[in-house]
Amino acid sequence: MAAESRIALMKERFYRTLASLRILRNAKNTAFIEDERYKELIEEVSTAKTTARKTSRDYWLLRRYDVLTIDQNSKLIFPIKETTSTIIYYACGSELFDILHEAHIRIGHGGRDRMMKQVPSRSDRFSVPARR
Repeated sequence: MAAESRIALMKERFYRTLASLRILRNAKNTAFIEDERYKELIEEVSTAKTTARKTSRDYWLLRRYDVLTIDQNSKLIFPIKETTSTIIYYACGSELFDILHEAHIRIGHGGRDRMMKQVPSRSDRFSVPARR
């Protein structure tokens, strides 16, 4: 029970710090996707895929995103290219702590650099998009 409360405190502190950083930076060109925007993007991409007459926004969405649906559960992914078989998922805001915490535990409580190598290599979970 003590471990669960410690994790809950870490999670709360993580999201509080993340929120304050987002307010300070006020960046609109960030890779961070809030939960509401994540759901909107899934809807927009699904609509863009089925629309017969596509707009420039539809083409933009389809170049950057795709939707993978498994058991009525839709996830936003990078479009899969013929040359790669790796599926890279976009992570929404509410999943970030769990992804990072899982990677931290998996590498034996290693540091930031080891985690940054580990997180993108886990294609069966969620990957954080690389900065361009």
